[in-house]
Amino acid sequence: MSLRCHFDADGWLQGPINISHHMTPNHYDTGFAARAKGLVQHTEDGGRPGTFATFMDAGSSRSAFFSVGEDGTVHQYLPVGRGYVAWAEKEGNPNWYSCECEDKGDTSVPMTPTQLTAVAQILEACSARDGFPLQITDDVNGTGLITHGDGGAAWGDHPDCPGTVRKAQRPQLITLAKAIRDGQAISVWTAEGQLSLNDLASQKLHNQVSMVLRLTAEHSPGGLYPPPLATYLNGVFAADTVDVPAGITLYHPKSDGSIVADTSPGDHTLQALSGTWQCQCSAIVRATAEHSPGAIFSSDMASYLNGVFSRSSTHLPSGVQIYYQH
Repeated sequence: MSLRCHFDADGWLQGPINISHHMTPNHYDTGFAARAKGLVQHTEDGGRPGTFATFMDAGSSRSAFFSVGEDGTVHQYLPVGRGYVAWAEKEGNPNWYSCECEDKGDTSVPMTPTQLTAVAQILEACSARDGFPLQITDDVNGTGLITHGDGGAAWGDHPDCPGTVRKAQRPQLITLAKAIRDGQAISVWTAEGQLSLNDLASQKLHNQVSMVLRLTAEHSPGGLYPPPLATYLNGVFAADTVDVPAGITLYHPKSDGSIVADTSPGDHTLQALSGTWQCQCSAIVRATAEHSPGAIFSSDMASYLNGVFSRSSTHLPSGVQIYYQH
């Protein structure tokens, strides 16, 4: 199922998203640019009910175009394309859409997977309508996804909004928005450190481990496994004693940066092969995911990977972020 949304003729977001529409009294009737420069990432410093009440209170003098709860529920407070200006970031208001994200008062907690997906849906739809690129910017004269804090004093002097943890999630938002545009129902999950990758994949994500590994390799920033995830994968492979089946084509990086293909002889574990090829197991898995025909693991490779992780009870570290088929 596609997660892509669109704006209707009246400027309200529609599509496969849990959204409700409410006209905030806190706005200017005219003055918004014909095309927005991008979307501003805010954090609520509170909960969804309080934000909704504030934005619908004419005495608060505060509003935004969107707010997103931790459960992925979205409120839209102003239609787009009608000239309305929200009161969210002062001098940035006429040129930028604004999106508040629930944090329950703790900005050190990352946005939830469902929250990230909903924000990415909003970002993609706004980008499609107004033509700004799906990219990160820290420049108020640039275009794309920017934070409230990037606007400095002119934008209300909130340098810590949305906080370093949530600001660091912008690459994920861009990746998810691009996947949504490409018609892929891809979501991201942040591990809590309580399940192995195998149990997380089967119980929570309803994906095979091989699918998770492939999608994470493809959609992680730079196409590389983040270091904590790579360390986890290398540890699991180091502990596994089952040989890679004979005949599987494995791709691995060389010291000069090139990628070469070799065929498994059938009498070596992946850990042993990584020693022979002088690279990490995680690098072999990533390169094989990327360079196999169609950028999809062969059925034999997928089966091998699923088996390795089914034998491991080691918990995926808290904070590690993985991608999966929604």
